[in-house]
Amino acid sequence: AQIGVFFHTPAKSGDGYAHHARSPDAPPDAAERLAPDCPDPAFASYHAAPVVVRTGRRVGVLPFGHEQPGMFTSETTRLIANVAATAAIAMDNARLFEQVRAHVTALEKSNRELDQFAYVASHDLKAPLRGIGNLAQWIQEDLGERIEGETAP
Repeated sequence: AQIGVFFHTPAKSGDGYAHHARSPDAPPDAAERLAPDCPDPAFASYHAAPVVVRTGRRVGVLPFGHEQPGMFTSETTRLIANVAATAAIAMDNARLFEQVRAHVTALEKSNRELDQFAYVASHDLKAPLRGIGNLAQWIQEDLGERIEGETAP
């Protein structure tokens, strides 16, 4: 019987969880016997591969156990290490995706606020400019040709 278990503790919440992937003929308590704190794992063959993310922090482990000795060859060990590396990449990608999504949400909010500010500023500037334009037109109408003569070079 062979079993694999992935233990992981999320960094933010601190709540741990374990995901079990058990072979059909593994004993029902096999997952508990693979736990890192189990005093008597009761497996003749045992292999654990750390799951290390890009920053070098270990976020979990992929432990495997088998009731027969010598079951984890170098090829099997390499395969398990590759699976652990793939899991680490997937976890990094998920974390990065969440960061990008948070940044996009913040940028969208900032853009909405900027659009609102530009609308208010534009509206607030139009009224004084209209007044200046009206005043210039009244002065032109009142002074007519005198303005042109006095302002001519």
